Amino acid sequence: MEIELLGPMVVRRADGTEVTPSAPKRRALLGALAARLNQPVGAEELIELVWDGTAPPTARAALQGHVAALRQQLDDPRLVLGTRGGGYVLEGDADRVDLVRFGALCDRAGLLLPETVAGVGAHAAAVPLLRAALDLWRGPALVDCGSALLRERTLPYLTDLRLRALDRLAQELVLAGRGGELVAELTEAADAHPSRQPLTARLVQCLEQAGRGPEARARYDHAVARLVGPPGPELRLAGEQLARHAAPDRRFIGRTAELARLHEALAVAARTGRPILVTGPAGVGKTSLVQHWAAQRFPEGVLRADLRGTDPNGPREPADVLAGFLTDLGIAPGAVPADPAERAAHYRELLADRRILILLDDAACYRQLAPLLPGLPSAESTALGPVTVVTSRNRLRDLLVHEDALALPLGPLAAADAHALLARALGPDRHAAA
Repeated sequence: MEIELLGPMVVRRADGTEVTPSAPKRRALLGALAARLNQPVGAEELIELVWDGTAPPTARAALQGHVAALRQQLDDPRLVLGTRGGGYVLEGDADRVDLVRFGALCDRAGLLLPETVAGVGAHAAAVPLLRAALDLWRGPALVDCGSALLRERTLPYLTDLRLRALDRLAQELVLAGRGGELVAELTEAADAHPSRQPLTARLVQCLEQAGRGPEARARYDHAVARLVGPPGPELRLAGEQLARHAAPDRRFIGRTAELARLHEALAVAARTGRPILVTGPAGVGKTSLVQHWAAQRFPEGVLRADLRGTDPNGPREPADVLAGFLTDLGIAPGAVPADPAERAAHYRELLADRRILILLDDAACYRQLAPLLPGLPSAESTALGPVTVVTSRNRLRDLLVHEDALALPLGPLAAADAHALLARALGPDRHAAA
């Protein structure tokens, strides 16, 4: 037998037959016990909930009658209504009650852990767990449960946990390049809870990732216009990402297969520390490809350095690049260590378990790159770390050998994409004349 509370209250036998109690007080009693599965609930509290705070003197005797009737109706050895102390307890497996199963899935996804432990990407299985948890909802919880007081006491926590699960799932999907999958659910949630800026921020990101840039901008502008003060950090970051993404997007076209390969490489790189190496001749679009791909996937930011590997005056020294990275990471210029090895060690400490992109552009050789690579994740860590993308005109064989880099060679644009890019740059009339 299963009890469903995340929507209209439904009780089903194993064969699918519905046996939901018809009496409102009996539904309220069962709902109160099921919501706290395997936890004793005192008789006084149950009386208060079942009678919505207006219990008559005969309530205790009536409660005992409702309990006896429910015991007969449940008739399932795997879901037992027992007496415990001065109250009652419904005992059974968490999978028997959708509300309890929802909480357990959120817990397994790390949603109930402190934020320092349960960071985005900290659990490899978070996406399927959160997806399964959210799919349990069929509408507002405890609808028609027979007790307004039970809903009043239970619904705020449940609703908050549901929105947190949706927010966390959106963050995970955006990082995986799949934010578009959640647009419909986020739209409904953001409309229902307009004061929760993080939800709106996540919707803006997902709309943008789904290729619906104008809608993302309109949603962001509308949200900001409603505010009395400045936007919070999540919404402000979403607006900044919109602005950054708009610039590369105007110059970017095609590369569908290459973007798909970058998506595939992302999960491997984040968990193993293996760099991604994008190679190709001058002007082929290596940097534009990476910037377009990364625009919505790294909420903690991007560290980019032009290594000037093909500069006639020679490539940049790694120590100078590290000094710039350290200041970008919040270290005061006067506090940057003088010793290059100390700079590299401090840099790696600051990057540990952070979802950040390190873009090392136009690399000359492995010797130049080695000090700039973040440390490998520890064997005990379940968190996703920084991702390094290297672009170069050279194949950088040493990087492939020593760091097991994920190689992505880049060739010229396909003819159709090249014509589309030219049309965008020249305008339709000038392109036709050409």
